[in-house]
Amino acid sequence: MFHASVCDRAAMSRVFEVVGPTLVYHLAAVHYIPDCNADPDITLRTNVEGTRVVAELADRHGATLVFASSGAVYKPSDWSHRECDPVEPIDVYGESKLQAEQVLARFGDSRAAVVVARLFNVYGPGERTPHLIPRVVSQLADDGADQLVLGALAPVRDYVHVDDAVAALRLMADLPSNSVMNVATGRGTSVREVVDICAKLLDRRLSVVQAPELVRRVDLPTLCGDASALRDATGWQPKTPISDGLASMLEARRGSPASR
Repeated sequence: MFHASVCDRAAMSRVFEVVGPTLVYHLAAVHYIPDCNADPDITLRTNVEGTRVVAELADRHGATLVFASSGAVYKPSDWSHRECDPVEPIDVYGESKLQAEQVLARFGDSRAAVVVARLFNVYGPGERTPHLIPRVVSQLADDGADQLVLGALAPVRDYVHVDDAVAALRLMADLPSNSVMNVATGRGTSVREVVDICAKLLDRRLSVVQAPELVRRVDLPTLCGDASALRDATGWQPKTPISDGLASMLEARRGSPASR
């Protein structure tokens, strides 16, 4: 196992020389929005220049590269985005992913394929970043808790379970070079609805206190994706409804030593 920054060209060159990969999944990024906003320079350096380093090495070794981009690259809208929709990110994270896609575009004629996966809001067990769902599940780990401290309740997101996202990424490795595909369910769920689903699953009455520090200064009211192109190309379909995904996370968290 190697531990190195994707921006460290010498270290990454060593990884490629030792491993000799034929397929690379590039998932490394600064992606927690508060962290991105707090340090835009490191966000752009990691997400853009780090991608350039990985792409150049993958090209040199003839390895197929599947890149984890984001639905955050799209221009804000109330409908489910398709890949042909305008791109116009509203924050540094979305901008960094769009710039990384532009870096990759020039490797499309390399010896192996370059494929872009525009992931929407991936969630599931093992998440350590305090995004909405891990934050909710963590607070509910205590059976006596009936009050959640959250930010805005209205934003709607397209939540994709990690198992479905992994299945999509595996299939995308066989797509033609320069393919850009959404990985999304096509269904939006608001923050309030996430809380309501958890309350129903736990059979508890939950209340929410809105913390001003958790309300983002700039945020998308809605971010959903249309993955029909991926379905048509690979047969991929999301299999985990958000209620099932939340149920498994709540059960796993309640059974962990940290919650006892």
